[in-house]
Amino acid sequence: MTIRLSHSSVSTYNSCSFKWHMHYQRKLRERVKSAALHFGDCLDKAVNQMLLDHKNSALKPADLYVANFHGLWTNVKVLKQSGNEELESAITSNGIAYAESDFDKDLLMAEDVTAISNRFELIDNVEDVLKKYYAINALKKEKGLENLHEKSVAFLNAVNWYTLKTKGSLILLEYYRNVIQKIVKVYEIQKTVSLEDGTGNTIIGYVDAVLDLGEGPVICDFKTSSMTYEASSASNSEQMALYRHCLRGTYDTKNVCFIVAYKHIQKVRVKTCSSCGFTAKDGSMHKTCYNENSGRRCGQAWNETISLSAKIEMVPGLIDETFENFVVENFDSVLRGIEHGVFTKNWANCEAYNRKCAYYYLCRKGSDSKLVQVE
Repeated sequence: MTIRLSHSSVSTYNSCSFKWHMHYQRKLRERVKSAALHFGDCLDKAVNQMLLDHKNSALKPADLYVANFHGLWTNVKVLKQSGNEELESAITSNGIAYAESDFDKDLLMAEDVTAISNRFELIDNVEDVLKKYYAINALKKEKGLENLHEKSVAFLNAVNWYTLKTKGSLILLEYYRNVIQKIVKVYEIQKTVSLEDGTGNTIIGYVDAVLDLGEGPVICDFKTSSMTYEASSASNSEQMALYRHCLRGTYDTKNVCFIVAYKHIQKVRVKTCSSCGFTAKDGSMHKTCYNENSGRRCGQAWNETISLSAKIEMVPGLIDETFENFVVENFDSVLRGIEHGVFTKNWANCEAYNRKCAYYYLCRKGSDSKLVQVE
């Protein structure tokens, strides 16, 4: 039997071959999906549409791509106990789980507060929504998400959904202003590449884009992250080495680039006096206006506005040929390991990225109660 692998499945095998076995051969999945996966997928589709329109010289106003993201973000495919996926509203779905870092109170717009208040029968003000959110979130930390009432989980998810909706909108606007506008030419979008071992086994990958950013073709991959990428991350990426190797006959370039959208939103707070119009210095901790007129301090309340923006970073790199060859050799080792049924548990990766592996309880306690077998 021939083996067909993706780059992500090879990465899974390298991190923990037992996890690979559970996911790809036993087909066991967590019933609750990480919201980060759905968020990243929706962003990728909206960015791909931007790139396609750029390639066809038909770039539209930024708001249309934001609206496209909103439509994609509204519904999510959720895994049911039967093992089948069903499409449902993402706003209050209990089939997706959010990280603590997804929430940001400053990203709840007035219309979001109104929508949440109407849905959960609250007074329409941000204070009431936040008070309820903090109370339920504290219970989640104390008892665990699985022990909360279904309506409480739905409320937490709705607040986080609206927060990420704003984050996604800001990220797309930043893509439009500072990435799309810099592209000289779009060569490829979602290009499928493959590598065969001569015996019918294949490793496939999906190149997000090949772009001309001013100095010829660059192999690009789009990332969404809460953590800063190292300057050498693209050069040291096995994923990029695979893409470079597979595209050798089409694009003679060693240039690669991660285009990283950071989920942490940048904020500039501006305090303006409600009485005299004085603007406080950046970072001022004064609770009331400290402007003086004729020797008297104003002392009136501030009106505060917040300017929000996303950060997108280009992390360029060069793929060294020796490293590229080592990566190809490693793929061959992975194929041989799978063929011989080598599936060992890597205990060091059980809680990578501060999150328990999907198979944590199966590995350590023999329990598969949180898992569903897919078709």
